[in-house]
Amino acid sequence: MYRVPDALALSPVVGKFTTQVRVGQFDLQFTFGPVSFAVQFPVNPFVKASSLGNGKEGRWPDPGFYDIMNATVRRRKVPNDRLIVIEFENGID
Repeated sequence: MYRVPDALALSPVVGKFTTQVRVGQFDLQFTFGPVSFAVQFPVNPFVKASSLGNGKEGRWPDPGFYDIMNATVRRRKVPNDRLIVIEFENGID
């Protein structure tokens, strides 16, 4: 299992909007302005603690993932080496 690298620079995504979400067999790939990165499944977007769906390997993500498109990033945090939290202005995180 991969980990979130200590040197991952996510501060440039703040204020940018999602320009692409790409689906791989084992990951989702995101582009926010000049920043692109991949996240291994599972990936789970939430709005106010309610799940929009989930992404699992070998399966197409649930339709709730479309709400991430063109959403502007409000803030980001990396609470530990296995979790990235990106909060969007439309309430998704």
